[in-house]
Amino acid sequence: METLTSKLFFEQINSNSLQPSFTLKGMVKKTDDDTEVLFARKGDLMNWVKIPAFMIESVDIIKTYLSDNQITALVKIHFKTPTSIEGEVYFKLLTTSESGCGCGCGCTSFHRDKDFSCSSYGKCNSTIGCSPHHG
Repeated sequence: METLTSKLFFEQINSNSLQPSFTLKGMVKKTDDDTEVLFARKGDLMNWVKIPAFMIESVDIIKTYLSDNQITALVKIHFKTPTSIEGEVYFKLLTTSESGCGCGCGCTSFHRDKDFSCSSYGKCNSTIGCSPHHG
C-alpha cells in the first residue's frame, strides 16, 4: 500500500500517472505454515486460498473474530506488483474494471458498490440476481 502526500496525489491523478493497486477484501486465518495465510472472499467461506507472505505488500485489519479457539480477521490485502510475465498478466486482468456489473445483465451506466452489488438502481430490468434492483 502506498500513502501519498496530498500534493503528490494531485500531481499523479492530474497527470494520469497514478498507478493501479491490487487489493482484495475478505477473511484470513492462519495455516500450519507461518509463511502463508488462508484467504476467502467475504461471503464465500467455503473456498479458502493460500496466499504466501512474499506476495503481500500490506494488510488493513478491519475486524478480528475468535471462533473455535481460532482467530480470523476481515482484512483488505494490498498485493505487491508482480514481476513475472504471468503475474503481470493476472495483475492487469484483476485490476482492469469491466464495463457493467459483470453479472451478464447488460448494465453499462453505473459502478459496482463496495459489496459487489450492481448499483444502477433501476436502470436495468434483468432478473438474474444483481441487487438491489434485480429479482
